[in-house]
Amino acid sequence: GSGEYQNLASYFVQCIEENMLSDIVDERVTKEGEKEHVIAVANLAYTCLELNGRKRPTMKEVMLQLEGIRGMNKKLNAQQNREEIELAGIEEYQPWDGYSAS
Repeated sequence: GSGEYQNLASYFVQCIEENMLSDIVDERVTKEGEKEHVIAVANLAYTCLELNGRKRPTMKEVMLQLEGIRGMNKKLNAQQNREEIELAGIEEYQPWDGYSAS
């Protein structure tokens, strides 16, 4: 159990190293978030927990990585929005069943 671990940070590091991300990430995040984004953020957090401070990313590097992850999200949202607009356009022109304009 998690009682073996000294703290949350060391437990997180161990989960990442043993490829058990699902053990530490909240279920809602894995259901609602894109898997690639969750993994990217987890890997970023992992690098931030490096014991050797010189190996940890700078705040600027963290910011750039987070912006990159957000950029992945924007591309995905733009694609989903385009698909929704296309679907809405198709639905608009379909005849209404059982509806009379008289």
